Amino acid sequence: MNKLSLWLLLSLSSPIFADTIWVERESYHTALLLPTAVVVAHTPALQTVIGEQRYVRFGWGNQDYYGASQKSIAKAMKALFIPSASVVEIAGFAEPAEAGAKVVAVEVNKEEVQQLLGFISTTFKFDSEHKPILVRTEPTGFRYYAALGRYHLFRNCNNWTAEGLKHSGKDVYFRWSFLAGQVMGQLP
Repeated sequence: MNKLSLWLLLSLSSPIFADTIWVERESYHTALLLPTAVVVAHTPALQTVIGEQRYVRFGWGNQDYYGASQKSIAKAMKALFIPSASVVEIAGFAEPAEAGAKVVAVEVNKEEVQQLLGFISTTFKFDSEHKPILVRTEPTGFRYYAALGRYHLFRNCNNWTAEGLKHSGKDVYFRWSFLAGQVMGQLP
């Protein structure tokens, strides 16, 4: 168990004061959006990464394509058809609506938020000092960290988002959620 996961488990008694998370959709991509205060209550070290934004988005994608300044059809095809390294995105926003073209609220309770944060924390890869491995930072301040799991057509950002929702107790089928519409169609 990595240090972040252990810290999350030890801090389960921390107060959780949110009852809403959001699922964000931007074109073919989905991600999870949570109040920063909730995330920081469980993982204070993320405060420096998130900054002062009130909400934080976590997304998962192909390391070479997701968040890259130079995108191409060749990179997209490689990402889909050749299992490859993945990254977790951390991006801050002042309001949920700023996170993407479509943002849907999902009601959660304290236990569901804890389970979701546990799932997110187990996605990160850590270095020998148990720190997340920064892969790149965009000019916008969005950061991409090395992640566990190989990205490909049948294991993509939408599966990851749906799996996070499933871990938080939602009735979502993540194994067959390859498209953003499949994820969004399962939301209440």
